[in-house]
This record gives sequence, C-alpha cells and structure tokens, in this order.
Amino acid sequence: MWASSATILLTGCLLLASPAVAGVVLELKTVYPPDSDREPSQHKLSIEGMNWKSEIHGQDSIFHGASGEMVMVNHRTRTYRVVDYEGLRQVLGKVQQQLEGFVNEVQELDPEKAAEVEKTLSQRLGHNLPEPSPSEFRETGERADHQGFPCVRWDVFRDGEKVREVWVTDWDNVPGGPQIKEHIQHQADFFDKLFAPYGEVMGASMSGGLRKLVEYYPQVGGMPVVTRNFVDGELESEEIVESVTEQELGAETFEPPKDYQAK
Repeated sequence: MWASSATILLTGCLLLASPAVAGVVLELKTVYPPDSDREPSQHKLSIEGMNWKSEIHGQDSIFHGASGEMVMVNHRTRTYRVVDYEGLRQVLGKVQQQLEGFVNEVQELDPEKAAEVEKTLSQRLGHNLPEPSPSEFRETGERADHQGFPCVRWDVFRDGEKVREVWVTDWDNVPGGPQIKEHIQHQADFFDKLFAPYGEVMGASMSGGLRKLVEYYPQVGGMPVVTRNFVDGELESEEIVESVTEQELGAETFEPPKDYQAK
C-alpha cells in the first residue's frame, strides 16, 4: 500500500512547486519479488512552476496549476481529454446523485438488501471503513547510501507487525526538496476541497489516504528513497526513487502531442 501511496503523495507534493526554481523530474520504479507474477513498472514525474505531469503505463496525467485544468492523455488511442476543476466537481456530483438514486430504489424494494448495497459501495469508495490501527515508527539508526542519497532506515509497525521498511533522506539532500515539502499540505487541501461535498455515499474520506500521508511524512522527517512493503512478514513490493533532477522543461512538456485528438 505504501508503495502506491508514496507515488501518489510524491505526485501531489510536486504539483505546486515554486515557479522560481527549475523543473524537477523524478524517475521511480516499483519491483516485486522473483516469485511474483507482477512485472516491474516505471513512473516518471515532471514539474515546473505550477504545472505537473505523471507518465505511467502509457498514459499521461497533466495538471495546469494556473487554470486548474487536468489533461488525460492516452498514447494507445492517441487521444486526450481536458477537464477543469468545476468539470470534476460536476462529474462527482452526477456520480453522487446516481449512487444515491440507486440506493433509494433498492431501499424501496428491499430495505435489507439496500443496507448491503450501501455497505458495499461505501467500502469500495473508501467511506466508513474501519480506521486502521495506528502505525508505530521506529528509527533504527542504521545508515546507508541508496540511489546516491545518504539515508537512515525507519521501520514501521502495525499491531506489532513490521509492515514496511523505509530508507529516508533529508529534504535538503533532494533537488527541489524544500519546495516539495512546502507544498504537501497544499495538495492535500486541494483534494479535501474537491471531495468534501460528496460525503454521504461517495465518502468525505476519499482523500483520506493523502491526508494521512501528510501526517505520516513528519514522522520520518524526509523523503523516502527506498520503501519495502511487507505482508505477513514477506516482502510484497519495493519502490525506488531512481533519480531526482532539476532541469528546464518548457511549456510543451505539459501539453498533449499536437497530432492527438481531443475527446
């Protein structure tokens, strides 16, 4: 869980980096144990000023900070879609209405069945899920270099079981690190604002994962460079920040290819 969440958080952190600095590009890789049937995946994050771009699995997600527009690019179909903040709110509102209408219809037919349906929807949408046990962070004092960064190892436990091992470097060691750190909270607030009106069925906690990570980062005091996730004591996945570089990117980086079709 942390591997994907860390990626989501790093993506959010970089969204509104200061336009006074050069762009920042992160290359990340997620790998799995040799006996797993899952293939390694690559993830590239690029930011400059208030613009951000995520490239993964043949799809790009672009955010234009000044306008609040999001551009979703599909390289397989050579198409893209553009949606602004109000458009996102309208889509979420329609989904909210459809879900509530569906539950109400089932309620009229069978109240017991309706309760089951609403519970299933709530679980899938992240609402009213049981709060996980609090995580316990233990700094081991072990130090080593990972990906060229000096790191210290933190172990994370839940209910007495080790769930992850995180090699953390100070923010000052990371190109653009202070800017990344500064804007973590801002990005969490953005998602809270986006999802807050849809708490009845869709769940006000839809952005809770990011919000919890905002609270998580101060515990380790820096940026995870290598994160190893464990399930029942066995290594489940490993996420690695392969590189972080500052570079000039240009406006064209944050636009879909000119020969792609808008949908």
